[in-house]
Amino acid sequence: MKNLNEILNEDDLFISFVVENDINIFIGDKNEILTYYNIKKEDLFSKSEEFIKYVSLREYYLNFIPEINRQNNTLPITNNLNLILFEIFKILFPKEIIQLQKFSKYKRVIIFPDDFLYYLPIHLYFLNNFKNIEYYIYAPSATSYINCVEKQTKSPKVGLIVIGDRSDSKMQAEAKMIKELYDGEIQIIDSITDLNTNQNRFSFVYIISHGWAPKTNIQSEIEEIENNYGLLFDNDLITSIDFYSEKIKLNEGALVILSACNVGRVLTNVNHDIYGLNRAIFYAGASNVISAKWPVLSDLPEPFFKIILESLFIKKIPLYQAFNEGIKYIRSLNFGKDNVSFLLIILHY
Repeated sequence: MKNLNEILNEDDLFISFVVENDINIFIGDKNEILTYYNIKKEDLFSKSEEFIKYVSLREYYLNFIPEINRQNNTLPITNNLNLILFEIFKILFPKEIIQLQKFSKYKRVIIFPDDFLYYLPIHLYFLNNFKNIEYYIYAPSATSYINCVEKQTKSPKVGLIVIGDRSDSKMQAEAKMIKELYDGEIQIIDSITDLNTNQNRFSFVYIISHGWAPKTNIQSEIEEIENNYGLLFDNDLITSIDFYSEKIKLNEGALVILSACNVGRVLTNVNHDIYGLNRAIFYAGASNVISAKWPVLSDLPEPFFKIILESLFIKKIPLYQAFNEGIKYIRSLNFGKDNVSFLLIILHY
């Protein structure tokens, strides 16, 4: 296996967090560690919990949806979410340590979070403070990032689109759109039978579904699987086990996109977390997993992923740049420019 400095570009900046009794933070580039420091864990944890509440609880999250698309039962937010983020970044990146001029030459930041820091949109600190930084990537660790880069496939081969609910016309339309964009052979399945009999190994997988998790204080309609988390599929679930057991077979370096509400491995709230699904896909062979960390209560994912795949398959630009094109498009919409970045945070391995 290569070392991290062999993988990084000259204009890459990385930041690595290690959460123990304190939080140890390393910032470096291809050639050296630029700075190392630690902060008190308890100083950051309470602020992080406050942030998590507003982006994980449906009643608070709805405040960020435009009124025309908003559902009922919205609770007023008593604190300014941007102010909470400001306080978090002030703790994470103290001014006496972070000298902004040091980072003026970098174009991409690669973030290795840890523990509860997975919850936070750390990239926003860099995008808001460094005009030169255009791209960002999240990875579980430096080692996993090296593995991803080494196993990436140059061109997709067989692709797969999974439709979670065949009776949903919007899912069918999204599947048709993705099929037209893909630059190779692609298969569409919408039943457990098709999934169980599939023998292909895929380089591109696009799953259109709804995230599902057990409800608290509510009798589950799917009692036999009420302790599982997954993606609804043909009156059942696609879970981490389906990737570990290779029911869905991935080529080394596969790209997997989860077009579903909140599939990120981040929150511990049982109403929203689909714990470990992104990790399972990664360890099953994927080099890149793109999915929303928090609930997505609008039609944003479809045009977002369309822009990414047009850039990737038609314009033939690198995935991290294609991802950035999707982010730019979303931020150009009249959807609350300051909020949309962290309401639709993406995990990119």
